[in-house]
Amino acid sequence: MEKDNILILEDGLKCEILAKANFNNSNFLLVEQLDEEDEGIGNFAILKEINENNEIYVAKEENKEVLLEVLKILTKDFSQIVSEVKVEDLI
Repeated sequence: MEKDNILILEDGLKCEILAKANFNNSNFLLVEQLDEEDEGIGNFAILKEINENNEIYVAKEENKEVLLEVLKILTKDFSQIVSEVKVEDLI
């Protein structure tokens, strides 16, 4: 796991950034919460990047319509990546 993919939230929770998407000119992060050994524990969230005074913050997105659109984008992106993988590249 790359250090650049780890996000530590204000409340001390550690998350791994699994994917990024842009929707309505906003950036969103799909994250998974990590335990003390930096292992994923199956708790997922979509966070919205907020830029205030040249500082980037994140907030949990809770708008269901936005969540559905972001998930559609992530699914499409992931499907495209998977479709380009060749079995011989995995072995």
